[in-house]
Amino acid sequence: MPGLCVMSRPPRPTLDQLLDVFVYAPAGVLLGVAAEFPDAIRRGKDKLEPQINVARAVGPSLVRAAQTSVQEGFRSIMCNVDTTKTRSTHDNQAAAADPGAEHADTDAPHTDDPDTNEPDTNDPDTDAQR
Repeated sequence: MPGLCVMSRPPRPTLDQLLDVFVYAPAGVLLGVAAEFPDAIRRGKDKLEPQINVARAVGPSLVRAAQTSVQEGFRSIMCNVDTTKTRSTHDNQAAAADPGAEHADTDAPHTDDPDTNEPDTNDPDTDAQR
């Protein structure tokens, strides 16, 4: 537009810009927080205090129930570990008493047909031996 003169500000020194960012802005935020702090506490209490009171009333019961549940789960795990140890000990004793019976109770396919005493044709190990 003719006749319109736009004046721009001269650039500010770098030191002034750094003071703004690292001194004045943080100081302003802290002063604002300090002025608003009592109101912030009141708003927080108004919003959260009912929920905190419910948690204080119900919490101990929930903790006891969870503790009982964890203890029962731990007992169950420990009973299974004891059973596994007993089973392993029994298997080791049986294997020591009858070394040929160590694989007798597995679900693996038998290599010989018990009726004909011939190699099992479905066993890949037997095929490799032929």
